[in-house]
Amino acid sequence: MKKASFYLAVYFIHIMMAHGAVGWQLPAAAPEITGDGSAAAAVRLLRDGCPAAAVDLARPLAEEGDADAWFLLAYAMEAREPAKLSRAQAMDHHYRKAAEAGHPEAGFRRMLIPLTSGGETQRSDGRAALEGAAEKDPRAARILGEAWLRGL
Repeated sequence: MKKASFYLAVYFIHIMMAHGAVGWQLPAAAPEITGDGSAAAAVRLLRDGCPAAAVDLARPLAEEGDADAWFLLAYAMEAREPAKLSRAQAMDHHYRKAAEAGHPEAGFRRMLIPLTSGGETQRSDGRAALEGAAEKDPRAARILGEAWLRGL
């Protein structure tokens, strides 16, 4: 856990510097492109403050199996877009699809969902899953850091 603690400290410093320690919410940054870049235009739209246009562009790509597009849909839903299903169910669906398509961070985001919704048992299970993953992968440590910073 020492390695994960190091990553959490580095991430905490980054968050404090980037966000002034006030007014931020998960997720902290727009998604990165991990694959061949087919969702790059949608990510640019999202970063430029056009989430509806980004979602419209990403949806057909996601339906074709693009991992980055699935991740962008989940991210947009998590950050801005109301869901017809419960927010947690919808995010879980999109992040699961992104993970199945090979997006590296999507699985960690799915672990975060129980921390932000549900009862204490679900939060405890989500926290334990993230802590276990954080010992092996700095990306999970980053997600766990986000959760700790929010007091989850």
